[in-house]
This record gives sequence, structure tokens and C-alpha cells, in this order.
Amino acid sequence: MVNGSTDEFFPITAHMATFDAIGGTDKRTSIAGNFDHGCYALTGGKSAQTIADRATVRANGGQRMWFGHWFGTSSDYTYVPVAPTVTLQAAGRSRCSRRSSTMGASLDFKEVKIWWSNDDAFLWGNVALSPAGAGVYSGLVAFPLQANTASFVDVLYETKQLIGAEEFSISSPPSLPAGFVPHVRNIQTCL
Repeated sequence: MVNGSTDEFFPITAHMATFDAIGGTDKRTSIAGNFDHGCYALTGGKSAQTIADRATVRANGGQRMWFGHWFGTSSDYTYVPVAPTVTLQAAGRSRCSRRSSTMGASLDFKEVKIWWSNDDAFLWGNVALSPAGAGVYSGLVAFPLQANTASFVDVLYETKQLIGAEEFSISSPPSLPAGFVPHVRNIQTCL
């Protein structure tokens, strides 16, 4: 499943309810930080092009990877990485584990970021995490853990071709506090 973290029509809580309702373990999600149905151009915190490009990699890359794997049309996707897990510590340190010892011979990590929101999923910030060994990525995250803190980790992968390498991402299922109600933007005012 691919979704924007600030989607007005399918908020992050609806995304997770749908994701959780899908049976089995052969499922993945990819969350496009600060992407929605148009308000991102005004209130996304980065340029509209940056956010649109991020969403394109998640949507197009995710579809290419998933179909390439399940239909066997690409040897690059014989292995689908498992979803990352994340641990937040009150001291502001974040640790992410990719929970696998191998990614297959055709994939590399491009970046690992933690995304968070302390304003009910209205705007998300992110920090790149650095390798800490043994499949763990870690970093100092400058935001206070609050009762309404929502977070997820997004891992961007890249195939190993020298020319025409392809990207896709797999996100952790978002961590949402019990009873979380996202701030859904009004599509007419974007507030």
C-alpha cells in the first residue's frame, strides 16, 4: 500500500486500518512524507516538486518492485525486504532495524529516514539515520516525544544497475498513539 502521510481523503489512520485488515505477512507499505491531494504544494514544508518526486518514487517504484517480484518479471526483485522496525527513546535517540541480514544481491540501501509529527499528522519532519552496524540505523532526533507523536521509518532502496537503477521504498507501519485523530487538511483552504 502506498499513501501520503497527510492525505485528506485517506488519512493515516484509515491507511493503517486498511493495512491491518489485510491478512498474512506478505504485505508492505510505503508512506510519502507530507504528500496529499494538492495541499502539499502550499503546506508541505518543502518544495512541491521535492514532495511530488518523493511520492512518485513511492508509488511507481513500489508498484514496479511488487509486480516485478510477484510476476517474476525482474530478477532485481526476487527478494522483497521486510518492513523496518523503529524504537524511539526519550533521550531523543532513534534506532531503526531492517530486521534482515541480507537484501539480496540486487539491492542497496540509499537512505533510511525517521519521520515524525507532533501536530496530529498535519506536518511531518524527518531525519536521516546512519548505519550503526548489524542492520541497525541510528540517529539523534530533535523532537520531544509527546502524547500525540506519530512516527514511521522509511527505507529507500536502489537496484544495483550502473545505468537505470530503480528506486522504491518500504516504510514501517506508522506508530500512532491510541485514539489518535489526525489533523485532516480542508481541501479548499489547506488548513
